[in-house]
Amino acid sequence: MKHLTTSLLLAALLLLHFTGLAPAAAEPVASSQPVVIFMIDKLNIDDLDPKSTPNLWALKDRGGIGLLNTLTGGERTSKNGCATISAGKLAV
Repeated sequence: MKHLTTSLLLAALLLLHFTGLAPAAAEPVASSQPVVIFMIDKLNIDDLDPKSTPNLWALKDRGGIGLLNTLTGGERTSKNGCATISAGKLAV
């Protein structure tokens, strides 16, 4: 019974795929808004506070926020981290 169920499911998926009824892959959406990355060394998410960092707090509400640790091709410095993010791969 399990083999029959698996076979039917596989057949249905193949049918959907080859008949074009499967959902299409998402098309990339062009953004009219630029992406800005602020790199602030030694800043922790707990350091953001509406009283001590009001401008960063306001930016957080208008966009996204994330933390990133970057491996570089050389020493672990801010300069090398910026170069790596800009290059999209290990860089010095």
